[in-house]
Amino acid sequence: MAAIIPQLFDVHTASADINQFLDQLAHNPDNRFRIHPRVISYKSKNMKNNAIQLALEADRRDYEACDIMQQAKHTMVSSSSLLWLSGNITGIQQNGNHWHSYALIYFERKVFVIDPEYQPPAPGRVRRLVEIEHLDLAKEFIPLISGSQNTIRHGVNCWGRVVDHVYLCGTGHIVQIGTGQCNPETGGWMQQFVRGGGDMSWFDRHDVEEVIMR
Repeated sequence: MAAIIPQLFDVHTASADINQFLDQLAHNPDNRFRIHPRVISYKSKNMKNNAIQLALEADRRDYEACDIMQQAKHTMVSSSSLLWLSGNITGIQQNGNHWHSYALIYFERKVFVIDPEYQPPAPGRVRRLVEIEHLDLAKEFIPLISGSQNTIRHGVNCWGRVVDHVYLCGTGHIVQIGTGQCNPETGGWMQQFVRGGGDMSWFDRHDVEEVIMR
Protein backbone atom coordinates (compact mmCIF):
# COMPACT_ATOMS: atom_id res chain seq x y z
CA MET A 1 0.00 0.00 0.00
CA ALA A 2 1.39 3.39 -0.99
CA ALA A 3 2.33 5.75 1.81
CA ILE A 4 -0.14 8.55 2.45
CA ILE A 5 1.26 12.07 2.19
CA PRO A 6 -0.63 14.22 4.74
CA GLN A 7 0.59 17.47 3.19
CA LEU A 8 -1.74 16.67 0.28
CA PHE A 9 -4.80 16.62 2.53
CA ASP A 10 -7.41 19.35 2.13
CA VAL A 11 -10.81 20.24 3.58
CA HIS A 12 -12.43 17.51 1.49
CA THR A 13 -10.14 14.67 2.57
CA ALA A 14 -12.23 11.68 3.62
CA SER A 15 -12.13 10.53 7.23
CA ALA A 16 -11.29 7.04 6.00
CA ASP A 17 -8.12 8.39 4.37
CA ILE A 18 -7.10 10.15 7.59
CA ASN A 19 -7.77 6.93 9.51
CA GLN A 20 -5.51 5.07 7.10
CA PHE A 21 -2.84 7.70 7.68
CA LEU A 22 -3.17 7.25 11.47
CA ASP A 23 -2.70 3.51 11.04
CA GLN A 24 0.37 4.23 8.94
CA LEU A 25 1.78 6.40 11.74
CA ALA A 26 1.02 3.78 14.38
CA HIS A 27 3.12 1.23 12.50
CA ASN A 28 6.03 3.60 11.91
CA PRO A 29 9.13 2.01 13.49
CA ASP A 30 10.02 5.33 15.17
CA ASN A 31 6.64 5.65 16.88
CA ARG A 32 6.58 5.43 20.68
CA PHE A 33 3.05 6.75 21.27
CA ARG A 34 -0.28 4.95 21.34
CA ILE A 35 -2.09 6.53 18.38
CA HIS A 36 -5.87 6.44 18.28
CA PRO A 37 -6.77 4.70 14.99
CA ARG A 38 -9.68 6.91 13.95
CA VAL A 39 -10.57 10.59 13.86
CA ILE A 40 -12.52 11.66 16.97
CA SER A 41 -15.40 13.92 15.96
CA TYR A 42 -18.30 13.48 18.38
CA LYS A 43 -19.00 13.84 22.08
CA SER A 44 -21.53 11.02 22.20
CA LYS A 45 -23.17 8.27 20.19
CA ASN A 46 -26.39 10.28 20.00
CA MET A 47 -24.57 13.27 18.52
CA LYS A 48 -22.91 11.05 15.95
CA ASN A 49 -26.21 9.41 14.99
CA ASN A 50 -27.91 12.80 14.69
CA ALA A 51 -25.15 14.10 12.44
CA ILE A 52 -25.39 11.04 10.21
CA GLN A 53 -29.18 11.32 9.92
CA LEU A 54 -28.97 15.02 8.98
CA ALA A 55 -26.08 14.56 6.56
CA LEU A 56 -26.35 14.31 2.82
CA GLU A 57 -26.27 10.76 1.53
CA ALA A 58 -22.83 11.29 0.02
CA ASP A 59 -21.41 12.38 3.40
CA ARG A 60 -22.80 9.65 5.64
CA ARG A 61 -20.01 7.14 5.11
CA ASP A 62 -17.50 9.85 6.00
CA TYR A 63 -19.34 10.63 9.23
CA GLU A 64 -19.58 6.95 10.13
CA ALA A 65 -15.79 6.62 9.87
CA CYS A 66 -15.30 8.96 12.86
CA ASP A 67 -15.28 7.94 16.53
CA ILE A 68 -16.97 9.34 19.61
CA MET A 69 -14.91 10.42 22.63
CA GLN A 70 -15.65 7.31 24.68
CA GLN A 71 -14.03 5.17 22.00
CA ALA A 72 -10.70 6.72 22.90
CA LYS A 73 -10.59 4.77 26.15
CA HIS A 74 -8.35 2.06 24.69
CA THR A 75 -5.89 4.75 23.61
CA MET A 76 -5.95 6.70 26.86
CA VAL A 77 -4.80 3.72 28.93
CA SER A 78 -1.33 4.70 27.77
CA SER A 79 0.62 7.50 29.45
CA SER A 80 1.80 8.55 25.96
CA SER A 81 -1.19 9.02 23.65
CA LEU A 82 -1.66 10.87 20.36
CA LEU A 83 -5.06 11.65 18.84
CA TRP A 84 -6.55 13.47 15.84
CA LEU A 85 -9.62 15.56 16.70
CA SER A 86 -11.85 17.05 14.03
CA GLY A 87 -15.09 18.70 14.97
CA ASN A 88 -17.81 20.85 13.50
CA ILE A 89 -17.53 24.36 14.93
CA THR A 90 -20.50 26.06 13.24
CA GLY A 91 -23.20 23.50 12.48
CA ILE A 92 -24.01 19.96 11.48
CA GLN A 93 -22.90 19.85 7.88
CA GLN A 94 -19.26 19.03 7.12
CA ASN A 95 -18.77 21.77 4.58
CA GLY A 96 -15.50 23.52 3.81
CA ASN A 97 -13.92 25.25 6.80
CA HIS A 98 -16.77 24.52 9.20
CA TRP A 99 -14.82 21.52 10.50
CA HIS A 100 -11.54 22.08 12.28
CA SER A 101 -8.77 19.53 12.87
CA TYR A 102 -5.96 19.48 15.41
CA ALA A 103 -3.79 17.03 17.32
CA LEU A 104 -3.93 16.21 21.01
CA ILE A 105 -1.18 14.60 23.06
CA TYR A 106 -1.41 13.14 26.54
CA PHE A 107 2.00 12.68 28.11
CA GLU A 108 2.83 12.16 31.76
CA ARG A 109 -0.16 14.01 33.25
CA LYS A 110 0.02 16.82 30.70
CA VAL A 111 -2.20 17.55 27.68
CA PHE A 112 -0.90 19.39 24.63
CA VAL A 113 -3.33 20.68 21.98
CA ILE A 114 -1.53 21.36 18.72
CA ASP A 115 -3.83 23.67 16.79
CA PRO A 116 -2.79 24.78 13.28
CA GLU A 117 -4.80 28.00 13.72
CA TYR A 118 -3.54 28.75 17.22
CA GLN A 119 -3.52 32.43 18.13
CA PRO A 120 -1.51 33.44 21.23
CA PRO A 121 -3.11 35.66 23.87
CA ALA A 122 -2.19 39.24 24.67
CA PRO A 123 1.04 39.47 26.69
CA GLY A 124 0.49 38.62 30.33
CA ARG A 125 -3.03 37.30 29.86
CA VAL A 126 -3.85 33.88 31.29
CA ARG A 127 -6.72 32.17 29.52
CA ARG A 128 -9.09 29.39 30.46
CA LEU A 129 -9.60 26.44 28.14
CA VAL A 130 -13.30 27.23 27.83
CA GLU A 131 -12.44 30.63 26.32
CA ILE A 132 -10.64 29.20 23.30
CA GLU A 133 -12.71 29.28 20.14
CA HIS A 134 -12.88 26.40 17.63
CA LEU A 135 -11.56 23.81 20.10
CA ASP A 136 -14.96 22.53 21.15
CA LEU A 137 -13.97 18.87 21.11
CA ALA A 138 -10.89 19.45 23.24
CA LYS A 139 -12.95 21.47 25.72
CA GLU A 140 -15.24 18.46 26.12
CA PHE A 141 -12.62 15.73 25.86
CA ILE A 142 -10.09 16.98 28.43
CA PRO A 143 -12.60 17.23 31.31
CA LEU A 144 -14.00 13.84 30.26
CA ILE A 145 -10.68 12.03 30.52
CA SER A 146 -9.68 13.81 33.72
CA GLY A 147 -13.01 13.59 35.56
CA SER A 148 -12.92 11.83 38.92
CA GLN A 149 -15.34 9.18 37.68
CA ASN A 150 -12.99 8.17 34.88
CA THR A 151 -9.45 8.53 36.18
CA ILE A 152 -7.46 5.37 36.61
CA ARG A 153 -6.61 6.17 40.23
CA HIS A 154 -10.27 5.59 41.14
CA GLY A 155 -10.52 2.00 39.93
CA VAL A 156 -9.09 -0.64 37.64
CA ASN A 157 -12.00 -0.37 35.20
CA CYS A 158 -11.64 3.38 34.71
CA TRP A 159 -9.94 4.65 31.58
CA GLY A 160 -9.28 8.33 32.20
CA ARG A 161 -6.01 9.99 33.07
CA VAL A 162 -4.87 12.47 35.68
CA VAL A 163 -4.29 15.86 34.01
CA ASP A 164 -2.20 18.43 35.86
CA HIS A 165 -1.50 20.87 33.02
CA VAL A 166 -3.02 21.82 29.65
CA TYR A 167 -0.96 23.55 26.97
CA LEU A 168 -1.85 25.06 23.60
CA CYS A 169 0.45 25.74 20.67
CA GLY A 170 0.61 25.85 16.89
CA THR A 171 2.36 23.51 14.48
CA GLY A 172 5.39 25.75 14.02
CA HIS A 173 3.97 27.33 10.86
CA ILE A 174 1.91 30.49 10.54
CA VAL A 175 -1.57 29.50 9.34
CA GLN A 176 -4.31 32.02 8.69
CA ILE A 177 -7.66 31.21 10.28
CA GLY A 178 -10.24 29.89 7.82
CA THR A 179 -7.80 29.03 5.02
CA GLY A 180 -8.60 25.31 5.12
CA GLN A 181 -5.07 24.25 6.06
CA CYS A 182 -5.88 22.46 9.30
CA ASN A 183 -5.91 18.94 7.77
CA PRO A 184 -2.53 19.11 6.00
CA GLU A 185 -0.98 21.00 8.92
CA THR A 186 -2.27 18.54 11.52
CA GLY A 187 -1.20 15.55 9.45
CA GLY A 188 2.17 17.04 8.60
CA TRP A 189 2.89 17.88 12.23
CA MET A 190 1.90 14.41 13.45
CA GLN A 191 4.06 12.76 10.81
CA GLN A 192 7.07 14.90 11.73
CA PHE A 193 6.53 14.26 15.45
CA VAL A 194 6.24 10.48 15.06
CA ARG A 195 9.19 10.23 12.68
CA GLY A 196 11.22 12.18 15.23
CA GLY A 197 10.55 9.52 17.83
CA GLY A 198 7.90 11.52 19.68
CA ASP A 199 10.49 13.94 20.97
CA MET A 200 8.70 15.99 23.64
CA SER A 201 11.50 18.56 23.64
CA TRP A 202 9.75 19.93 20.53
CA PHE A 203 7.47 21.80 22.93
CA ASP A 204 10.47 23.34 24.69
CA ARG A 205 11.65 24.80 21.40
CA HIS A 206 8.32 26.40 20.46
CA ASP A 207 5.96 28.90 22.04
CA VAL A 208 3.54 27.02 24.28
CA GLU A 209 0.71 28.56 26.30
CA GLU A 210 -0.50 26.99 29.52
CA VAL A 211 -4.22 27.48 30.06
CA ILE A 212 -6.43 26.95 33.08
CA MET A 213 -8.22 23.67 32.54
CA ARG A 214 -11.62 24.64 33.93
